[in-house]
Amino acid sequence: MLRKILRRLLFIVPFLALLALLTVTAARLLGVSTGGLSYAPSVAVLPDFAVPGLSDEDLRGKPVLVSFFASWCLPCLAEHPVLTEAAKHVPVYGVNFMDKDEDRTEFLIRHGNPYTKIGIDTNGAAAIAWGVEGLPTSFLLDAKGKVIYQHDGPLTETDLNHALLPLLQMEPR
Repeated sequence: MLRKILRRLLFIVPFLALLALLTVTAARLLGVSTGGLSYAPSVAVLPDFAVPGLSDEDLRGKPVLVSFFASWCLPCLAEHPVLTEAAKHVPVYGVNFMDKDEDRTEFLIRHGNPYTKIGIDTNGAAAIAWGVEGLPTSFLLDAKGKVIYQHDGPLTETDLNHALLPLLQMEPR
């Protein structure tokens, strides 16, 4: 009897672990929010960086939202209206990740441009420096360049209203 139980466990435990891994992976690939919220970001302070169109100096002196995006990224398209709304409350700076100029331009013409400025990350070095693991990824910085909120995946209205805006209200302007 004990042997029978052990055989079942040898099958069930790895199966459940694999199922959990596949579920989390599928959720991330499909852009399903799995919380996305991180108060312990991978980048605690704004790294020194400069990409064409944007430098770290642009992001200091006031709270700002930095969004890594691409025209080919479907979750970025889903997030775009939320960024447009966020731009009414905080300057939004975009970092365009490994995109063609004409594709980026067409995307912004078609969907609107919520960005104060856009940096061009042609080789992914800025994304690596910031600890970006997937698109879209957004960072809320305080006036000193400290990351106070990191969100992996598309921002939703709920994220805007229950995380970003309350944090902005706590920040001195």
